[in-house]
Amino acid sequence: MRTADDHRAFAPLPPPAVDDADTRRDDGRAISATLSRPREHHLDAVRGLLMLLGIPFHAAHPFRADGGSWFVLAGERSSALTAAMEFLHLFRMQGFFLLAGYFTAMLLLRQEAGTYLRSRMTRLLPPLLVSLCVLVPIANLLGALQEPDRAAAIARWRWQLTHVGRHTTGHLWFVIVLLYLSVASAAICRALPAVRAGWIAAPAWLSHRTLPALLIALALVTAVVQSALLLAVKVLPEIVNVPGAVIFAAEYLPYFVIGAALHRCQGAYQQFIRTNALVAIIGVVAAIYSVGWSGDLPAFVRRVPAAVAALCLTQVIVAGAATVFTAGRAWIKELVDASFVIYLVHLPLLIGLFWIVDSLTTSIALRFIVPSLLTLLISLLIWREVKRVPLLLFLLSGVRGREPRPALPPPG
Repeated sequence: MRTADDHRAFAPLPPPAVDDADTRRDDGRAISATLSRPREHHLDAVRGLLMLLGIPFHAAHPFRADGGSWFVLAGERSSALTAAMEFLHLFRMQGFFLLAGYFTAMLLLRQEAGTYLRSRMTRLLPPLLVSLCVLVPIANLLGALQEPDRAAAIARWRWQLTHVGRHTTGHLWFVIVLLYLSVASAAICRALPAVRAGWIAAPAWLSHRTLPALLIALALVTAVVQSALLLAVKVLPEIVNVPGAVIFAAEYLPYFVIGAALHRCQGAYQQFIRTNALVAIIGVVAAIYSVGWSGDLPAFVRRVPAAVAALCLTQVIVAGAATVFTAGRAWIKELVDASFVIYLVHLPLLIGLFWIVDSLTTSIALRFIVPSLLTLLISLLIWREVKRVPLLLFLLSGVRGREPRPALPPPG
C-alpha cells in the first residue's frame, strides 16, 4: 500500500550527464538517488496555499462589479473585491497546474506509467463522483434558493439536476482537467519511455539575472499556445468544452508543461526557487496592468500580461516559500492534508453562509470576511471528522486507510 509520503515533494537530483557512454545506468542511479532525497517542504506549503485561496476568491464573487453572475449575488457591489478576485485569478490555478506538472514528472520518475495512472484514478475519481452527486447539487440548491420565489427556485434546481451545463461540474472542473492530464502523461510515457526518465540541460545563458527574460519568453509562448488551443476547441460541442472542462484544459495545459519541464531541468528549477526582485516587480506591474487596464485589448494581447503575471507571481510565491519552509512543520502538513477536502466542501458552505450574512446590515468587508473565516473553520472541522472515518477519507480524498496523503489530488 502506498503511504502518505509517496505524493510529497522530493528534491530531485540534478540530471545525469548526457554525454556519458553509460547513460542508461546513470539514469537508473539518478532515479534511485532522487527517491531518497528529502521532501521539498516549500512545495507542500505552496500547493496547500493555492487550494485554500479558493475560499477568498469565491467569497468575493457575490460582490463582483464586472457584470458577471454567480450562485449568489449581493445587493451591493465592490470594485475593490472585484479587483482582488481578478488578481487571485491571475495566478492561483496557473500556479496550481504548474505544480501539478512538476509533481507529475516527479511521480512518473518514481512509478511505471500504468502504476501511476491507477493511483491517479483511485485518488481523483471517488472525490469527483461524490462531489458531483452530492456537493455540487447542494451548492446549486443553495444558490437557487436566493430567489424570492421559492417554487421557481426549486423548479430551476430540478431542471439543473436533469440538464448538463456549467452548473453540473461547478468548482470541480480542475479535477476533470487533472484526469485528462493524468491519462495524457501516462500515455506519453508509455509510448515514449525515454520521456519518463529524461532530463533537460539548462541553457548556458540561464542565470539569476536572465530568469526574468526566460519567464517573459515563456509567457509569450503560453499566450500563443493558449490562443491556438482555445481556438481549436471552439469547434467542439459546448457540452464537451464547459461541463467537460476541455476549454479549461486548453487554458492551463501550458502551465502544466512548464512545471514538468522545471522538474526535468534542474538548472532552471534552482533559479526558479531563488528570490528575484526583478521578477517580483515585473509580476506586480503585469498584474496591475492586467486587472486595471487590459480589458479593452484583444483576447490574445490580454493573455500576454496575464501569463507574465501568472509565471512571475508563482515564482515569487515558490521562492518565498523555499526561503521560509526549509523544514517540515506539523501544522503545514495538517493544512496540506486537509486542503483538498476543504476545497470540495467550501463552496456550498460559503454560499449558505453568505446567504445568511448578506441579510444583515453590515459592511461589505464584514460580509466578505465573516463567511470566509467561518467557511475555513467549518471545513477544518469537517476534515477532522473525515480523516477519522476510512470510508469518508476514501470518498472525499481518494485515500485508503487512516493516514492521509497530501490534500491536493496528486497532480497530473
